[in-house]
Amino acid sequence: MYIKIDEAVLGSFMHHLTHVRNLVAHHSRLWNRRMTFTMSIPRHPAEMVGWFNRNADRKIYNTLIPNTKTQALSGWDKCRRGGRCAN
Repeated sequence: MYIKIDEAVLGSFMHHLTHVRNLVAHHSRLWNRRMTFTMSIPRHPAEMVGWFNRNADRKIYNTLIPNTKTQALSGWDKCRRGGRCAN
């Protein structure tokens, strides 16, 4: 399954993930932190809009949800749990 994401939204998400990765690498606190680099929250496709909490745009929640959802869509979560992995 593929989800069409706007290039600008994907770019802002990748920039945001880079910032989060740097915070983690330097042992910074993530929970209850107000992020300085936020990602653009998509307005479409419809199945993706409901994933995000627009009221918590500077919290870690909106970072974790796309990672979790895309892993579930790709089947990676089944592979990780010892299920059958697609080649």
